[in-house]
Amino acid sequence: MLCFFLFSDWLKQRNLDPAFEDLCADDLDRMLRQFYAEVRTREGKPYGKASLAGMRAAINRHLTSPQFNRRINIIADPRFKRSNNLFVGLIKRMKKEGQDTTMHHQAIADEDLRKISAASDVIGLDNPRSLLRKTWFNVTLYFGRRGSEGQRHLTKESFRVGLDDVGREFVEMAINEKEKNHPGDIKDGQHKQSRMYSMPEDLDNCPVHAIKVYMSKLNPNQTAFFQRPLQQKPANSDPWYANAVVGVKKLQGMMKEISTLAGLSQVYTNHCLRATACTILDQAGHSTREIMVVTGHKNEARVRSYVNRLSCGQKRKLSDSLLGAQVHPYLQSGAEPEARRPITPIPTPPTSSNTDIPNSNPAAALLSISGPSVTPNTATHLSQVDRNVSLANHSQSEFVLSSVFRKCTFTGTVNIHVGRNTPLDN
Repeated sequence: MLCFFLFSDWLKQRNLDPAFEDLCADDLDRMLRQFYAEVRTREGKPYGKASLAGMRAAINRHLTSPQFNRRINIIADPRFKRSNNLFVGLIKRMKKEGQDTTMHHQAIADEDLRKISAASDVIGLDNPRSLLRKTWFNVTLYFGRRGSEGQRHLTKESFRVGLDDVGREFVEMAINEKEKNHPGDIKDGQHKQSRMYSMPEDLDNCPVHAIKVYMSKLNPNQTAFFQRPLQQKPANSDPWYANAVVGVKKLQGMMKEISTLAGLSQVYTNHCLRATACTILDQAGHSTREIMVVTGHKNEARVRSYVNRLSCGQKRKLSDSLLGAQVHPYLQSGAEPEARRPITPIPTPPTSSNTDIPNSNPAAALLSISGPSVTPNTATHLSQVDRNVSLANHSQSEFVLSSVFRKCTFTGTVNIHVGRNTPLDN
């Protein structure tokens, strides 16, 4: 809706007829070319790829809505080839000039999800604000909602609590909302069928318990579902929420607020919860069709655009594989590099032999490193030292071989000293 308003404002600023819905295809194509080329942010900067695409899609939805029912498509119709060519050219120029900073909605990282769950003062049951955030978070995640779309219009009757065939309690949507993918016309026969199930063994994290507590604290004089929380929790059984609706901007910034208060690794947006729902369900093995039932997507390609994105853990693993192959080329498995133990300095053995040594104290092969001297009693990682290694009888710096060597050739004389270790003279 905001994208459409941008187009309407642009028409007013150019003294053009705001009733563009009745224009013929040629005139509308000419107007769109001018709009794509001239539209700017309040700071006078060009919009990014995602914003421009959103504007074009919003205008197209407006023209084809039941109110106007135009049989045109400004995105795919050949009559709008000139405006679309300009649109594509703008996108290509952004990328060429390094101005395309589009960041897709990222799923919340696993560690950040754990932080949210542990932050009971941010989303919890103990005070009006944390209970509001917890309820909003669960409703947005479990029902795969798109940002803050339609949340202002939810009422107490929008949700229904029930029991399934095995007696497990759940919460589901009691209404079919009008939204971007489901405008409510006669062809719209697909609706969300997701449910939020209870977890009675852990009431602190049970989404059904949280929403029931929240609904019991709402103001009876207000029908809206998201109500403005009181500054202080009442000492008695009075409502925790005022007879007022939570503002649109407040709802739009809920995930940003949670990100800041919980100290997450980055600031997430509301739409990131939708991406999180898709990612979690995909990793759990659910089919794309099943995910669409939760999110309300109308085609599988849009779902795949979420689940095909790499998580933070996957990005770390890919980087570590490349790092391991660069530093240690013999690592071919792609697993994280195994821990490398430092070589521990050992005392100089005596020159006299002694065969009465227990099996638990095997003979030590002593190594001398040629090159810059190594101070005794200093742990040294041989794989990180670029030196020629030779075997020798005796030297100032002697170490036991406790690391793994591969693809190495050693030449020289090996002296095996068998005896009891004695302290090394500093």
